[in-house]
Amino acid sequence: MALTLGGCAVHRNSIVKQQTLTTVSKLKYINTYVFPHDQQFRGTTIGGLSGIDYDPASQLYYLICDDRSTINPARFYTAKIALSASGISDVTFKDVKTLKQQDGSSYPKLKVHATHTTDPEAMRYNGLTQQLYWTSEGERLIK
Repeated sequence: MALTLGGCAVHRNSIVKQQTLTTVSKLKYINTYVFPHDQQFRGTTIGGLSGIDYDPASQLYYLICDDRSTINPARFYTAKIALSASGISDVTFKDVKTLKQQDGSSYPKLKVHATHTTDPEAMRYNGLTQQLYWTSEGERLIK
């Protein structure tokens, strides 16, 4: 499993509807960090990390896994990522959380109920509200 990390440079701020928006003027490739195959963390297999966001206040990264509850329940991880002059020097996983449906239950395995499972793709952390938001591609069934 590889983790690719890029950095952003802030260009300017503009005010829209009483909110400050940050404009990103360029991205900088930092490097790729490869995890061992089938690396385990708290009973889950790390892999399929499809989205990442960062909370500068806690210095935690949020990494969503796009496993459709095939290997383990749909989930996301928190991690500390150490950067050096040459790029990512270490990734230390701190926690794993199962993504839940509105009723509080875990998403079903893909093979059990394809139309009710999820396909996690992206995750964002809102530091103002201290809330996480995530998206799913959903099931792509064409009838």
